[in-house]
Amino acid sequence: PCDICDSTDVTIMGERTYAWPTRAGLFHFRFRDSICDNCSYPFVSEVPPEQFLTDYYASAFYDENKGDFDFSPQSRLADIQKYANKESKILEIGSGNGRFLSFLVDQGYQRTQGFDILVMEEQQAADKPRQKYDIILSYFLLEHIIAPGAWLQMLKNHAHAGTTFIFEIPDFESFPQHALNHEHFLYPTRIHLTQLLCRNGFELIEFSGNKSREFGLSFSFKPMLPVAPDISKLKLERASVEGIFKTHQTKSQAWKEQISELLQVAQDSKAEKICIWGANELGLEVVRVAAQLNLRSNIEVVDSSVLKVERPLFDTDLMVKSSRHLGTTGTYFIISAVSAYDTIHSILIERGVKADRISGKILQFS
Repeated sequence: PCDICDSTDVTIMGERTYAWPTRAGLFHFRFRDSICDNCSYPFVSEVPPEQFLTDYYASAFYDENKGDFDFSPQSRLADIQKYANKESKILEIGSGNGRFLSFLVDQGYQRTQGFDILVMEEQQAADKPRQKYDIILSYFLLEHIIAPGAWLQMLKNHAHAGTTFIFEIPDFESFPQHALNHEHFLYPTRIHLTQLLCRNGFELIEFSGNKSREFGLSFSFKPMLPVAPDISKLKLERASVEGIFKTHQTKSQAWKEQISELLQVAQDSKAEKICIWGANELGLEVVRVAAQLNLRSNIEVVDSSVLKVERPLFDTDLMVKSSRHLGTTGTYFIISAVSAYDTIHSILIERGVKADRISGKILQFS
């Protein structure tokens, strides 16, 4: 049912399927992107079984690199400084390897703690004493929660009346391509997010401009008494939500056409081999389009992450190779690791690859 109004009446806007590699093999996801017919809330109307997700997360590949941040810690800090002082008790939910909490300690916030979401659930089940915190943080986690209402209620057990929550999720309205992926079950608009919070006993404080990732939506909120959602107001959002889905689908098609054009350039270069640098979803799409163009036999995929090397590229039979030992002679390079394009381009030039044998930076899907 809908997280805001409990209606089970939905309109299906599209379906997505994924075959995602893990240490335990491939996990097959199937999503129905839907809009609630009663309140226009966008969400996944059919979710995988709980045991499936437990097994998936237990065996998923995660990069434990403790080097450079892949987000802006200063942006997160700017929001925290609005509500916290150096004596504030701070909790981060979904803290991973604790890198951001270590950053906060370095900034003088000594009273910090991090919980994995599963640890929190076990604590609730065991009915252990629950500490109260002044600031509760969560970054890019809410969208992974199947039952956000119940989860938000659980968080209240760790809050007092003056607690401030600071969250960040993918911005569905501006960057739907980041909101719609194989681990995300909800992707609210700003007005739907506000109503979701109100229904579960929280009041929005602000949407912040201090996003830690380009595609993020940062917001803060505080506890209050639950308020019934304004369904009549939400109904007016339907055309806007439908427009986001349709625009995303149009851009997705244009994106595939760009990939086809790029592969045609690679073919026209008379290269003996096409090397895709980046074992990610974009790299997988390049492989799929290459197969449609009968170029599949000339393709290889490389990556710099040890978590991906010597493993199949998703559900293909292509084994990902290390970028440290790739050959460059007679090869045309397509850089699918877009966020690292400039770095990879420089590495290839240093290795003697001519600029006209490297793809242009046209694979951005925005």
